[in-house]
Amino acid sequence: MAGHVLVAETRLSTGQATDGRDPVVRRLLARGLARHVDLLRQTISEDPDSALVEGAGPGPSWCRYQHGPWPVPHDPIVDFTACPPGYEWLDDFARRASEQVLAHRSHDVVVGHADW
Repeated sequence: MAGHVLVAETRLSTGQATDGRDPVVRRLLARGLARHVDLLRQTISEDPDSALVEGAGPGPSWCRYQHGPWPVPHDPIVDFTACPPGYEWLDDFARRASEQVLAHRSHDVVVGHADW
């Protein structure tokens, strides 16, 4: 299953959108993400051959760090190789982050969050 990623989401159609910059909302989102990762980690550690692992797909392009920090563009008008002057730091940051993901990957199954 190396190189595969499972994405689990639930769409909620009630309520109102909140401001993700609000510190209270940010803490709730962080707690929810941490809980999600803990549940997946526990499930996989209890049964590494579970249907959860077996059903994992290759995942979104933005989490395939083996090929560098930037994905293959979803549209030909997007050019991730072009960097506007003054934003070179972003390429450096992405390169360092993707190198850390690869360097610290110690298991066949990695539970985490895919976007920066």
